[in-house]
Order: sequence, then C-alpha cells, then structure tokens
Amino acid sequence: MARTYPPYDFGNRTLSETLSSLASSTPERIYASIPKTNDLADGFKDISVSDMERMVVSLASWLEKVKHIMEQICALRPTSAIEISSFEEIYRKKPAGAISPAKRPFEEVKNDPFLILHSSGSTGFPKPITMTNGTFAVLDSERFLPSVPGRTNRDFSIWNFEGGGKFFTVFPYVPPSLAEQMLTEPDGIEYFKRLDFVCYTGGPFSPSTGAKLVQVTELVPLYGSTEAFQTPQLVPSEEDWAYMEWNPNFKHRMDPAEDGAYELVLLADSSTEKMSALNHNLPGTSEWRTRDLFMPHPSKPNLWQYYGRRDDIVVFSNGEKFNPVPMEQFLSGGSVLSGVLVVGQGRLQASLLLESKSGYDHDDIALLDDIWPLVEQANSLVPAQGRISRKLSEKKLQAEVDALYQMETSRVSLTNKFEKLAVEAFVRDIVTDAFTNTIGVDDDFFELGIDSLKTSEIIRNLRTGAKPICLSENQDWISQDLVYRSPSISQLSEALFRMFTGGKTSPNQRNQLQAHIAATIAEHTESFPKPSPAMTNDSNEALTIALTGSTGSLGTALPRKLVQGPKRLKIYCLNRRVYQEHEKEFANKVRLFKVQFHEKNLGLGYEDYQTLLSDVDLIIHNAWQLNLSLPLKAFQQHLRDVRNLIDWSLQSPRRPRLVFCSSPIPETLISTPGSCLGTGYSASKFVAEQILGVASEQTGLDVVILRLGQIVQSGDFSLDSTRLDRAWIPGLFETSRTLECFPIDICDIDWLTLDEASAIVLELAMQKLPTSNVSNGQILVSNVVNHSTCSWEDVLPRLCEAGITSNVPVTLTDWRERLQNAISSRGNDRTSLPSSQIMPFFDALGNGKQGLRYQTQGAKDASPTLEAALLVDREKVLSWIRL
Repeated sequence: MARTYPPYDFGNRTLSETLSSLASSTPERIYASIPKTNDLADGFKDISVSDMERMVVSLASWLEKVKHIMEQICALRPTSAIEISSFEEIYRKKPAGAISPAKRPFEEVKNDPFLILHSSGSTGFPKPITMTNGTFAVLDSERFLPSVPGRTNRDFSIWNFEGGGKFFTVFPYVPPSLAEQMLTEPDGIEYFKRLDFVCYTGGPFSPSTGAKLVQVTELVPLYGSTEAFQTPQLVPSEEDWAYMEWNPNFKHRMDPAEDGAYELVLLADSSTEKMSALNHNLPGTSEWRTRDLFMPHPSKPNLWQYYGRRDDIVVFSNGEKFNPVPMEQFLSGGSVLSGVLVVGQGRLQASLLLESKSGYDHDDIALLDDIWPLVEQANSLVPAQGRISRKLSEKKLQAEVDALYQMETSRVSLTNKFEKLAVEAFVRDIVTDAFTNTIGVDDDFFELGIDSLKTSEIIRNLRTGAKPICLSENQDWISQDLVYRSPSISQLSEALFRMFTGGKTSPNQRNQLQAHIAATIAEHTESFPKPSPAMTNDSNEALTIALTGSTGSLGTALPRKLVQGPKRLKIYCLNRRVYQEHEKEFANKVRLFKVQFHEKNLGLGYEDYQTLLSDVDLIIHNAWQLNLSLPLKAFQQHLRDVRNLIDWSLQSPRRPRLVFCSSPIPETLISTPGSCLGTGYSASKFVAEQILGVASEQTGLDVVILRLGQIVQSGDFSLDSTRLDRAWIPGLFETSRTLECFPIDICDIDWLTLDEASAIVLELAMQKLPTSNVSNGQILVSNVVNHSTCSWEDVLPRLCEAGITSNVPVTLTDWRERLQNAISSRGNDRTSLPSSQIMPFFDALGNGKQGLRYQTQGAKDASPTLEAALLVDREKVLSWIRL
C-alpha cells in the first residue's frame, strides 16, 4: 500500500519551522527522554517538543546578543572559545527578552548556514563542512525520490513511522562489531529476534555474523558521509543482505578501480538540488569521488558489496596491490579477537597484527592455535574498517611492525646442501606451502596460477631456510629470475643444488629459455586460417579503425586525435571493460566493444563480431601489460590475443592491416632472441613480433610494428614507487636518491610528448606500404623515438637541486653493484629501492645504452610529425619531469 503523509511542505521547510509547528500542534509530545544522572537507576527526564522549541529560542537569543562581541574577540584572537550556558540553565526557563526566530520563506534561507561539522578525513583531509537549511531539506525530500516498480526504497524515509512512532537512538552510533559481540553472549540471538531490522554503518558485518543475523531480522546497511549524507538505496532480497543497490533515480556512477572493484562517484547538477546534499555542502561540485570501493555481484547486476577504501589498499614493494579489508572483517568474527590489522605497505608480504579480547588468559601460542583455522579460511578471501584507522594505527605501531619484518623465519630449513634429495625435499616443502592445491614435482608454477606475491613468499622462505647451513650470508641469487627460469619443483631443486655445490647456475638455462621462446612461437603460429577473398575497398568510404588498449595515456590520446582529425573515420575501441569516461567523452563518435581478446571471436556475440569482420580496415593493437618483473609465461594471454587478432584479420574480407605497438630496436625484424632474454616483458614483445612475422610471411598479412620509446606528458613522472609497474624511471629516481648516486650512462633521453607520439602512431599506421619493403613479407617496422637526444649528465644537477635524485654520477655497472649491496643489507625492507624489483631489466642493459641511436629514418620519411618533433634539450626534459 502506498504511504501517505500529513499535509506538510516536505523539502521546503526549515528544522526550526518544523519544530515550531510541532510545538504548536502537540506541545506535550515527547521529543526525547534523557538520563537524569550518570546512574540510569535515577530515572529519565522527558523533554517535550515545546521544551525543545524553548531551548532553541533561548540559544538563538543568546547567540544574537553575543554575536558582535564574538566578532570583535575573534578578530583579535581567532582561536578564542566562548562557553555557552549549561543544559539545565537553557532548559529551566525562557530568558526575558528572548527573540523568536523570524518566519522567512524557505527559498530565502535555504543557503543560510545551519550546522558546521568537522569531517573525519576519511574522504580526504579533515575539514569543516558547512551545512545549510537546504542540506537538511534534502533528507526531508527523500520521501519523493521515485521508486522502482516492485521494489522498496531504503533511504531517510524509513524513519517515517506511522501513528506518531519514534526513532530511538543511542549516541554515539555503534559499529557492526558491537552486534557481533552481543551475538557471542548466551542467548544473544534472542535479542535480535525481537527487532524488525538492524541498521549499521562504519563497515560491513563479517560473513559469519551476517549469515546468522539475516535469519532472524532484516539487515540494513546505511552508507554515507559527512560531505554527501546518505546514498539512497533499494532493498535487496534476503540472500543478498551483504550487497547494496543504489536507487537508480539518484545520480551516480561506478568507475572501474583496482582488483576488479569500482569506486562510487556521486554526481550533482541543477536537477539534484532537492535530492543531493552535495549541492549544499560542496556547492559548485559536479562530481565527488567517495574513494570507497565496491565489488559487483558475480551474477546479479546493480548489486554492490563494500570492498574497502582506496586509502586502505596495501601496495607491496613488488608493486602488487592487496586489499586487507575482507581478511580483517572475516577474522573480526572470531570470538577471541578484539582487534585485527593487516599491514605490509612497501614490504614484500603482508603481516597480521592481532589483539585478544580482555579476559583471554592464554598465551600467544594458544591464541594462534585458536584463530589459525580462521586465518586459513581468510587466506581464500584475499588476491577495511572494523573501524580501525589503518594509517594512524600502523604509524602508532611502527616500531613493532619494523621489528616484525626484521624477523626472518622459515618453517622449513635445509638440512644438507650437498645431498640432492635433501635439497629437493627442502624446495618441495616450501613450494607446497605456497599452494592450496596439490602440486607435482614437474608441474609448472605459472600454469597453476602462481602470482608475484606467492613467488616472493617462496623466495623469502628459500633464502631464510638456506641461511643457517650456507657459508655465505648473501642469498640474493635466490631471486625472482631464478624462479621464473626454473618454474617447477624439480627444476628449482636442480638450480639450487648446482648453486650450492658449484657456485654457478646450469649452463643450459640460457639455452632452455631460448628453446622455450621458440616453442612459444611455434605454439601460436600453427594452422593459420585460410585468408578470406579480399574485397575492393571503396575509396570514398569512411576508413574504420579498431583500437585496443584505449585506457592508458597513449590509448586515450589516439581516439581523441582521430576524432579531432580532418579525415572521415569510424572508430571502434575494444577493451576488456567499457569505461564510462569513454562513453561520456566519445559519445556518438566512437563505438565501444567489451571484448575478451583470448577467447574465440574475441568473446563477442555473432552480430558484433561480424560487424568487426565486415567494417574494420585497420587494427591498432596497443593493449599490453607493462610489468618488467614478470616472466614470459605471464604474457601467454597477451600472445593468444595477438594470434586471435591475426585470425580476425585473415577471416575478414577487408583484410585489415594489423599494427602492433612494440619496444624500440632496429627497424627490422630480429631473428634471434639474444637481445631480449633479460625480462619476460621484452621476451613477450619479441615473441609477438615473431608470430606476426610468420603470419605475414605465410599468409601475406599486412603488418606494421611500431616500437614505442618513452612517452611523456604533464604529470607523467610522479615519484610514486607504488606505480613501478607503470614506469621504470620514477623508480630509478627514488632508488638513486637512496643509493646517493645516478647511472648517467644508462641511456640517452629520446622522449616524445604524448601529443607527438599519438600523431606519429596514426601517421605510420595509415601510411601506404612501400613496395621496396617486402623482404620480410608484408611487414614494416618503425622506431617511434625522438631523433634528437639529451644526456642524463646534462640534467642531473638540476634534478638534484629539485630533490628528485642524487647528483653523484656513476656507471650503470657501479650503480647495479651498489643496489645489490643495499638489497643485501636491508633484507625484506626495500621500500626505498623500487628498482630492486626489476633487476633483470637493468641487467639486460649491460654496460648502458648511452650513445645508442635507434634507426628512425624510415619512420621520419613516413611521419611528418616525427620529422618535425621537438628537439630534446635540458629545459624540456626538466619541464617533463615536473620540477
């Protein structure tokens, strides 16, 4: 049945006006019952609405009288405080000469300040938020927020109890942890059976607690903030109690964030004035990022589960990100714990800090035994806010956290490094611990889905387990590279045994990697589809370009450049996710496809895939994970993507040219992998080029390979080491600052601006293939780097002045040696040495690349923009690095 309301002017009245109306119509109505003393046995005092009105008038009169005094005092002493009358004084009687509030139209007073609250800082820096009469009118107006047919609104209108009902609350509000504690009491569940619903905020219930409570009462998660108030929701079904569904009539969007989560963004404009507190608390704000992350329901649209805050994300020293909130919430359901905090910012792995409940009289070992089954279950939840403040708590416990990470322990120790079976048993025990499922001695770690966190765990345990029996204290040769090259128990045991007994790695390892590269190329070049008969293109028809990887800086610049260009084009953007920013910026100009490149037909339905086959003339493949610490095996999906794009081109009657964005080397295909063995990233690019080369040679596929150098734009070089996987140069700066030296011969600076690079890519992609360049089949290779260069030696003094890096020039060889020594002395704490995570990349640079000039003549001939590129000099480099 539809709810009816008394004839009030909802949304167009002030709180003082509402209070006066209630005092006039029902003066004896109880507004609140408050304790007479601190001892509840002394009873309660009833406060009527007429009492409340009198007190408001009393305070308003007093403020009016002292207003001019306060202004004068605050002008002299801005931090002055004036004490107001006590509650009893205000309550007792109405002072003589009290000034009743003037009745003014709502439109006249809606922007007048009503209340100033100090935000907690959870959504940014702590700051005062000035709320107006219009702010609170928003809550009054939520009664009129349109509902969805067949659904129930969950917003401020839930407090509209029929028949003069009341809302009882006890300040301060209580978090879910209190309900969880009550549930552990004898017959605790009986209390909740008497409740129609339980409202909670400040964080989610642990899964175990929520599953129990939802059987006896309705769980109502309230979500909001000081700045934006509560976000209106719809009531989900009982089985979806842990999820929230935003009212679609309330303007918002969900932006993709890390780990598959989405950030809630609230929107405001002239149409939201009656429904959004943002219009009043933060006037002029068109969108407000909450920094709260939510995970979508795996199968039901529009359902969102709280995941944590962007501030809560822990970034390990290897660049991996980890959200500790699911684990903390799960463990908070344990009956013996009062506090749980997961730490690990800038470390190699996470650690768990636990606080037992008062009255728990067992020792620490017994506590671990009690909670360990829960910890093992919680491990399955990980890849924020039992109201522990993460940043403050971790800072407060910094000494304990540092001491924890200095303790290098391993459950398994090597017993005899000269017995091969003992070494294999040692490796097997450590690797088995890292996997939840059974693993065979010849099973490939990476085919079983091992990630860099587990890799780091294996390396740490191998080092610490081998330390007691090895003469050398330096175990840094047990590295990521060793595990990547020996990705099974048998191979890793063999590699360790050789090192323990001979002090050198297997002489066959390099040959094995080359053989692996050859096998990978062969795997992805089997049985190309027979090319479709080519059709004759209409020269007057608009060219259709398909672009992958349009989410990064270059990827976003390319469609923007195409849209702004003079040519008549159709543009298709193919991404694993469809981003709302793209939909907004390129509306009616670019068609967006959500694809899975490694699946058949790119994971598209029949009609969409046929559209690509029949329309596209040019494919620009720019989607590649930039992570210099991963092995070649980690790029298998990217290599399958390349093969599927080849198949698409060959199956299309338009025979679209395939343009691949690679890494810079000579302007020709390289036939041997020797130059790319340093990192899995470079090896993956080499393999992709070879796959394209074979396809071109065997099928006549039209291929362009663009080897992109460093691209810069304003803000590109933040010295944030957590983005090490995005750019190696910021990590180089921070590491060199720590080492107090800089490798000036590492390379020359041949950077291009983003605007230049995007134009060059498109010019080279759309050029006509020269008839003289067919020796490698229908393939053209170009280096996209600046033909003008600058040395690091020229800019180093200014970088030092700005505090960006060290001013002590050394050779790359010397710099690498100092870095290795720093790694050895610091143990697991490598927060200030981000370059330590990509040592294979720096090893692959050998003695440095200073003076190396990439071939660019062919590219300059085909690209006017590259020919006219800005000269690289010290001042431009300094501005790019944002002094």
